[in-house]
Amino acid sequence: MGQAVDGLSGEDALRQARIFLGPLPPKGIKREEQARTLIDLVLGAIEDGQLRPCVFSDYRPPGDPEARERGRDWVAVQALVAADSVVQEGKAIPFLQNLILDAYEPRTRMEAILEVIPLGNQPAIVQALVGALRDGKTAGIQVPNFTEQPTVGEVAACALVEIGDANGLREMVRLAVFWDKRLGEFLPFYTRDELIKAADEVALDALIEVLRGDLPDQPWLHERPAHIIEKVEGDARSVAASLLAEMAGKDAAGVLTSALDPQKPIRGIIKALGTLGAPHAIARIAGVMERGGPEEFSCRNSIEAIVKEAKNLTSDDRADIGKQLIGMVESESVKVRALGVEQLGKLGYMPATEALDKALSDPESKVRKAAKKAAKQIAHQ
Repeated sequence: MGQAVDGLSGEDALRQARIFLGPLPPKGIKREEQARTLIDLVLGAIEDGQLRPCVFSDYRPPGDPEARERGRDWVAVQALVAADSVVQEGKAIPFLQNLILDAYEPRTRMEAILEVIPLGNQPAIVQALVGALRDGKTAGIQVPNFTEQPTVGEVAACALVEIGDANGLREMVRLAVFWDKRLGEFLPFYTRDELIKAADEVALDALIEVLRGDLPDQPWLHERPAHIIEKVEGDARSVAASLLAEMAGKDAAGVLTSALDPQKPIRGIIKALGTLGAPHAIARIAGVMERGGPEEFSCRNSIEAIVKEAKNLTSDDRADIGKQLIGMVESESVKVRALGVEQLGKLGYMPATEALDKALSDPESKVRKAAKKAAKQIAHQ
């Protein structure tokens, strides 16, 4: 916190706070120097217990002297915000952040949010506002631009709108989708492109968290098109691919297969795996394909897409794909066996000789025909 100034009390801190908030700074004192002194003085007085900067509490009787003192000291918070805006050193930020998130009374938290809007470019302030979005308490007061008494979280959403922070927007979209539909009232303040980008990122994060078991399953995920997941770029792309593969492969638990739970987006997930070129997902996709049904076509397309992307992968990943395709040749499904043989040829996987020899004697002509073609393709590698 701050450093108490010897010989100065909480009353001195309040007096200096009011002077700093006045229309003009005292003559002969630089504004920055005055701001630094004030921050140390006020934070020191708060740490020593000489100031208790909370707003008037509704649960205290109007005649309670402690309630009057707490309301009077709020000017210290206003002065801290103003002083920090001048020097921009962030010394007051931890205290203001704690006030937003941890103050006992909802009204104090709400008033603190309204006060710190000028400091919104500070990451810690944005983080505190995002943390306050889930605060569903009301303070029993009217706030401008609200027809009803707002919650602390809704006031934090308003603050994020005014600040225009991208991370804040993303979290607000996320909460509007998952927890509080009323937060959606504030989203029109952003541009359409900003909302689309934030919604896409939220969709990916949400799906990943559902897969990991961090969130309860959300019905809206099954309505969202798979192309949102497919648009992910960079490192997150491989993360999404592996997690989506995991999702498609939970057959043993009876999850995400059309036979056991037709409400799940198996087709969309399989399609996304193909688009992502997830090299480790082939065996699991083939397992879904063996069951037949409406996902069969999507499974075929995805396996073909993964093999097509294999040229951009490491030799280890290509070998892993080859081994999974060889496993498909052992399938009881004629369609799966034929597809596995066909894709071995397109991959040009040299260690597939034994599997192709077996396929050449397969009782199904479709498999034998694919094996002849694949053998020629591999021979010309």
